[in-house]
Amino acid sequence: MNASVQPLTYLASRITAGAHRREHPDTRWHTRGRTLGLRLLMAAAMVLAWNTARAETPQVGESQAVNGQIADVGSTGIGLLMGAAEANPLGIITLGIKVAAYQQIKEAPPAEQPRLWGMYGAFGWGAAANNLCIIGTIASGGAFAALCPVLGVAAGMGVWNTNEAERDRATFDAMCRDAQASNPDLSCTYTESRS
Repeated sequence: MNASVQPLTYLASRITAGAHRREHPDTRWHTRGRTLGLRLLMAAAMVLAWNTARAETPQVGESQAVNGQIADVGSTGIGLLMGAAEANPLGIITLGIKVAAYQQIKEAPPAEQPRLWGMYGAFGWGAAANNLCIIGTIASGGAFAALCPVLGVAAGMGVWNTNEAERDRATFDAMCRDAQASNPDLSCTYTESRS
């Protein structure tokens, strides 16, 4: 509502809202959390639809990385709807950081992209695992929230380690294509490392 158009109505609504906040101080923050939660869920759904429908072929690891970020945003939205508080000090600003990081990875040299997508995905899936743990803690009324960051780190590391061979192969292929640009007769043979 615009204060200059209807000043008395606006003033009355602000006074009423202020009185309501004094009587129920948590209501304002829960409403903001739920509004933010719904917005995050809508953002996650839109990005998921875009990621599924886009015509270009994604880079190796890109789809999984983007889906990890979607899982993070969506699970944060669900947690906020359930009454959890956002623990990240950057809050909603992280959405802009996620978009900027995505763009930077797309513009990175092809040989660096598999590693960057791997990190991007590991952070997203790790944060989503943490969020799901918090949601489970809220839903069960349990006191295991302190273990959730450990679960998130473990999940992120698991995603990173699981995709190592795929990242190595994609990096090798990109380096080979770069080398073949200046030496078309070059033949590349990838040998998987034994760990």
